[in-house]
Amino acid sequence: DHRHRRRCCLHPAIKTSGTPKGVDAGIIRKLIPATGVTSCHMSGKVVLDSRMAYRRQEVSMGVPGMGEYEIFRTSEAKVREAKQVLRAGWDTLG
Repeated sequence: DHRHRRRCCLHPAIKTSGTPKGVDAGIIRKLIPATGVTSCHMSGKVVLDSRMAYRRQEVSMGVPGMGEYEIFRTSEAKVREAKQVLRAGWDTLG
């Protein structure tokens, strides 16, 4: 029963290769054997292009450094993949 195992909670922006990267299934897969992690916090974020038709480059609408015409969404596929990796990890941790 996985509820009685040691718990470890991960948060986004883990630094890999000098660049912060959010938690995803690949990172979870690597951390399970090293830490015994049984849960994680993640956004499952994907960046999509806005459907906004009228774009005026000289008018700023957002935060400097962020794309003016990008939308952040949670990817159901990324969340499902992370869930599958965690469940498989519970089985391997015994």
